[in-house]
Amino acid sequence: MEIPKQVREAAKTLGNTIDYEGVYKGKSAYSVGPVYASGKFRPTGMPIFILFDGNTAETIIGGESFDIISELGLS
Repeated sequence: MEIPKQVREAAKTLGNTIDYEGVYKGKSAYSVGPVYASGKFRPTGMPIFILFDGNTAETIIGGESFDIISELGLS
């Protein structure tokens, strides 16, 4: 699955990996985070998601991100 341009743009300062996680409240949910040169994922701070409705990318950090994790069964 190709990552939409709006999602890539929104993620530029948030991390260097973007993964599609599923649909949350009718929007495509993408997780964002850092991966180091070793190839290992290193989560830092609060979970970060980008919700995309086909036009607009909305960044979610903190509170609602835990709802996304729970609803999509990511924990």
